[in-house]
Amino acid sequence: HQEASKEAFAFNCAQRAHGNTLEYLPTTLFSLLFAGIRYPTFAAVAGAGVTFGRILYTSGYISGGPQGRYGIGGGFALLGSLALYAGSTWSAVQMVMEN
Repeated sequence: HQEASKEAFAFNCAQRAHGNTLEYLPTTLFSLLFAGIRYPTFAAVAGAGVTFGRILYTSGYISGGPQGRYGIGGGFALLGSLALYAGSTWSAVQMVMEN
């Protein structure tokens, strides 16, 4: 019975990590698209960082429970997301300033 409880906990952690990733997906994809209009290489590298970070985040969440999500994966994904937000904002500013 205790083994089933551990498996249920791991499944719950995986499900929550998946849900957290889906919450960030719309803003990440929008930022990736907008940053990629002007800076495709930058956007690709930042997007790969977000993806790699989310994989590490999910792995840490599943193996370490809720505290495992605060490892390097979450930070890596956050840095990639912030880079995309800054890049997309700068792209938008440039587009507005052209006209």
